[in-house]
Amino acid sequence: MSITETSLRDRQRQMRETAILDAAHQLLAEKGYQGMTMDDLATRVGIAKGSLYQHFKSKEELLGVALVSFMDRISTYIDMLPATQPAIEESNSPVGKR
Repeated sequence: MSITETSLRDRQRQMRETAILDAAHQLLAEKGYQGMTMDDLATRVGIAKGSLYQHFKSKEELLGVALVSFMDRISTYIDMLPATQPAIEESNSPVGKR
């Protein structure tokens, strides 16, 4: 196996982490940090709670990784926007109306 090839186990681990992060994004949006539990997350992903801790040491670590992942998604979205965006006219902006 070459260095660039990943094992089946590594690919499965990465897919599971992606599923965990996707579910964490959803639960954080629905319940917030305080409302989300690791039990909720494990149930949403369909894995045992103990399996979560094989990927993330704590809820706090999971939050940090989820936030970085979310910011990466935002950055990618912004990078895909056209370089020239039309300006928002003040008369059409809800911010400009009082």
